[in-house]
Amino acid sequence: MLKKLQNLYAHFFQADAAVRALRRIRLGPEDAAVDCGANVGVFTEILARRGAQVYAFEPNRHAFEVLQRKFRDRGNVTCIPKGVWCREDILRLYVHERNDEDPVAHSTGGSLLSEKPNISAHHFLEVPVVDLAVFIRDLPKPPRVLKMDVEGAECVVLKHLLDEGVLGEIGHVFVETHETKIPELAPKLDALKEAFAEKGFNHIDLSWG
Repeated sequence: MLKKLQNLYAHFFQADAAVRALRRIRLGPEDAAVDCGANVGVFTEILARRGAQVYAFEPNRHAFEVLQRKFRDRGNVTCIPKGVWCREDILRLYVHERNDEDPVAHSTGGSLLSEKPNISAHHFLEVPVVDLAVFIRDLPKPPRVLKMDVEGAECVVLKHLLDEGVLGEIGHVFVETHETKIPELAPKLDALKEAFAEKGFNHIDLSWG
């Protein structure tokens, strides 16, 4: 129990440090920030207040309705009702097992991965996803910030950005990994960490969330 509590404390300390690091980044109207898994816009708001042009991706329609209402009068926020992936497609977004109790409150638990333990494998939404590498390449210049919390799909997307030569062009990357909830992700994450080290990437923070 003590070890579990220590690990939990360390996780939240690291996550808080990652948020503080994001807040220290100087952003302006000429900078783009991409929020993948924006949900209802908590961190979209942080980025928007810094003056950046924010692109907020949220595939869950219940959360997206809240997100869109919140930023409908903010000229520097573009809300996109899609998920991010390694290709353009229509995929299943498996919803949280308690989704029916409150679709917005439990929208953070949805995942494109059916193996995530707290989702309902038989209850899903069909959602559009974008090729994030293509989206980033189509921006006027690489984003200054990329925040990604997409409930287990991070490894797929990060590897795609790496393979496409896009990841190294982004200023700062903040990612929540989910290998403690989805053990199958651990070897994929380890391989990514090795690849980042080989390339000398020091702009990727995997302690978000």
